[in-house]
Parts: sequence; structure tokens; C-alpha cells
Amino acid sequence: MNVIELHASAAETVTGNGSGVNGHAAEEAVIELDVTAAATDANDTLDVTVQIKAPDGTNWIDVCAFTQVAGTGGAKRHIAKLSRSQAQAMFEDAALAAGNVRHLLGGQWRAKWTIADPTGSNASFTFAVHVGLE
Repeated sequence: MNVIELHASAAETVTGNGSGVNGHAAEEAVIELDVTAAATDANDTLDVTVQIKAPDGTNWIDVCAFTQVAGTGGAKRHIAKLSRSQAQAMFEDAALAAGNVRHLLGGQWRAKWTIADPTGSNASFTFAVHVGLE
């Protein structure tokens, strides 16, 4: 298995996305979101999505949207699996709902994250995102 790192374990306090990381042609991908520290307010949230580069070479397609992490959720690890052998229906490119995957694999990958901090109490989530390609 070839593992690529989309987000090294680090604390994030604002919404962002990583740079594109080159992978290789693969039949399957195992994606890991490893949250080691969560914000302390229950209404703080972290949403992490993994994307692949679209065939146009410019845009990004959501392929994995992890279940939302609550500020009081503590440390946890989320795992998702994508497989070329699974059928993928046609879809309009839009945000992927949390807890879902699209069985698409690409040559370039990135993580994006959204942090909500409704009370402005400086929410911080420490997490890493890895993709294992087989």
C-alpha cells in the first residue's frame, strides 16, 4: 500500500484546504481521518472532505465526506474505502453529504476542512488525513 499524506497532524482553527498531492493509479483507496484533539464547545464543528482533481485539471471533485466532528467529540478515527469495482452513478458536481463516498479515484488528491465556531471562542481541531492506495 502506498500512503499519501493530505494533512499532517496539526491544529487548525480556520477553514482551509491542503495542496494537491500526487498519488498513483489504484484500484482502491482507504482514507483515514484521525482526530486527536477536538475543540471544547459542543457547537464547534469540523467537516473534512477528501477531493480528487477533475479531468479538466482545474476543479476538484468531492469523493469522501466524513461524518461531522463535534467540539466535544474527543479523539476519534474515521475510515472510508473507495473502490473502482463499485458502480458510480452520474452526479451533478456538488458538495457531497457527510458520511458519503463517491467511488472515484484520481491521480491528485487533497483534503479540505470547514471549522465552525459560532461563539467565536477560538475552536481548534487537531487532525491528520491519509490515503492508502492499493
